[in-house]
Amino acid sequence: MPCGKVTMLNRVMPCTRQVVVTNVQGYVWEILDQVGDDHLTHTLPALEQELEWVTDHRVTLTVVDREANGLELAQKYVQTDHFALLILLDSTASEGVLVGTPTFQKVFRLTGRWQPLAAQPGESLAPAVWVPEQEAADDPRVFWLVQDDDRHKLLAVYSLSQPVAECAPDVRALLRGRGARTAYRTRWPAIENVIREMVNGDNLNENYGYDYYPVPNRLRQRQQAEAQAQVNTTQTQLANTQRQLEAARVHLAQYEQAEATKQAGLAAARAERQAELQARQPADQPTRRVEQQLAQLDRQAEALARRLAQRSNKLQTNTLARLEARCAELQVTLAERQATSTQIDITQPMFQRNLEKDQIMANFQAALLNAHRWCCDHYFTGEWSRLELETATARIYRQRGRVAYADDRVDVTLAAFAYRPEQDLAEAACA
Repeated sequence: MPCGKVTMLNRVMPCTRQVVVTNVQGYVWEILDQVGDDHLTHTLPALEQELEWVTDHRVTLTVVDREANGLELAQKYVQTDHFALLILLDSTASEGVLVGTPTFQKVFRLTGRWQPLAAQPGESLAPAVWVPEQEAADDPRVFWLVQDDDRHKLLAVYSLSQPVAECAPDVRALLRGRGARTAYRTRWPAIENVIREMVNGDNLNENYGYDYYPVPNRLRQRQQAEAQAQVNTTQTQLANTQRQLEAARVHLAQYEQAEATKQAGLAAARAERQAELQARQPADQPTRRVEQQLAQLDRQAEALARRLAQRSNKLQTNTLARLEARCAELQVTLAERQATSTQIDITQPMFQRNLEKDQIMANFQAALLNAHRWCCDHYFTGEWSRLELETATARIYRQRGRVAYADDRVDVTLAAFAYRPEQDLAEAACA
């Protein structure tokens, strides 16, 4: 369904994201409109709540067919009682890494055995977690890896928003064994193929033009919010670094003051010993002990001065220099980010298209698809029961005929088919 932004003459005209809700048999239950330029991480949990209200059916597991900021989305789901199954399409771990190599061992640690996938011969699946070096305290995800058994090449990485043991019982049962691969792939016949069939069916997508109306510039507002968040982060980092720098300077000053006090004490003690030495020499008294004490005081003073110089130099060249360089770097970064935030103009015009016609056409397409599926399930046999809507429209629904409406029934009479096999299928459907 349409999703994204259309830029036209410096005016951003966002589409809407149409969310198609189907059951496991492929019947369309509901079509919901969502603003197309909203971030998936922010809208998905709220969308699940809306679906629960519309369908009166509890949503426990959501399968997302792209990474979609997997960590951020997983952190969002940890705060709810819902769970998300993602695929890391953009991860370096999905680019053909060989299982068991040092590159693989730097990323994943297996927590179970490789299990063959019956539906995909030559492939197997195993649970895994991050290695301790990659693990983060705020990352709740666990993984399933799919490998090529012959080449031991990593084919796919599925991640769950939190450990299986913390999931609801029905989710744990669904993901047991090889369930992650099955859960990810079962969306194709019941969801993706349904949407493709609905769009490719009887063409109701004719564009007769759009009206549009002014709306707040959400794109610029979001960009400004993101830029301001970066400014706030840099300001916090700069304030913390400045506090550390001030604390280091205070610590150095206190240390130098303490050493100066010790130096003054040694100087006073030496002056006393020197006065005693000068008093003993004219009286012809022994001076050896006093001379030894003076030499010891001199050695202590030299050691104290040397330690003070070394410690001061270390603090100046290591701690203070590093913090001062970090402060200078953060000040430059802060000025750049503040300039970027200031340059974002949220008053730039923005218009949103009126997509009511699209919604009406989508509803008609869904009704046509449901009617076709009902005919396949209840009337058609053989080849006709497997026809997609587009093919059935060309071969059956555009056949000439009559429709008679009664109070309790609708009678459809089609003209004879030109080809005998088609006529036989039509007669079997009416039998």
